[in-house]
Amino acid sequence: MERPEDAAALEENNGFHFARHRWLAKVARDPELAGADLKVAVLIWEHTNADWGYAWPSLTYIAKQLSLDRSTVVRSVKKLVKRGWIVRRRGQFRSNHYYLAIGSKLMDESD
Repeated sequence: MERPEDAAALEENNGFHFARHRWLAKVARDPELAGADLKVAVLIWEHTNADWGYAWPSLTYIAKQLSLDRSTVVRSVKKLVKRGWIVRRRGQFRSNHYYLAIGSKLMDESD
């Protein structure tokens, strides 16, 4: 039998994943994003940790995983930030933390 705190954690986790999937569907429909931008968005989405609420892949890691030039990744991250899809914050040890802009104005728009 599930403990009440286990059920609450499961419900919270399910809400997180639902919001992540809705975010990805909205990003995929953004006509201002190019292919590289979408690839970067998907990789950040894929690496977003449910417990921490953000992803922290390095720009070099993103570039290698997607077979993109690092400068292309930098431009794509800037574009995703400018379009309001992600929030970038400086983490420890020179890493960036990427938060999906879940709950933002863009997320609240109807399909």
